[in-house]
Amino acid sequence: MIRPVAGVCLLPGQGDFIMGFLHYGGIFMNLTVNGKALSIDKSINLKELLTVAKAEQPDYVTVELNGEFVDHSGFETTFVKDGDKVEFLYFMGGGAR
Repeated sequence: MIRPVAGVCLLPGQGDFIMGFLHYGGIFMNLTVNGKALSIDKSINLKELLTVAKAEQPDYVTVELNGEFVDHSGFETTFVKDGDKVEFLYFMGGGAR
């Protein structure tokens, strides 16, 4: 059994995240968050990822995980895995002129 190592470390990358690594007792898992970089050395769910990645307005964000939308009710039970691609999306309404 592989045990997660506690702790969080962000990698700088041109103002945001470029690519990330999740560390499980010597095993690194590559992540892509909004097309940019992040390094995390513990198991993390989507709710925690929103905090670590400093997502704006986390109560209003829509999360896409590997091309699939994740309902807000699943943020705490959905954990990122090796190779996952996560996008934080914000939908804005508009009006007619």
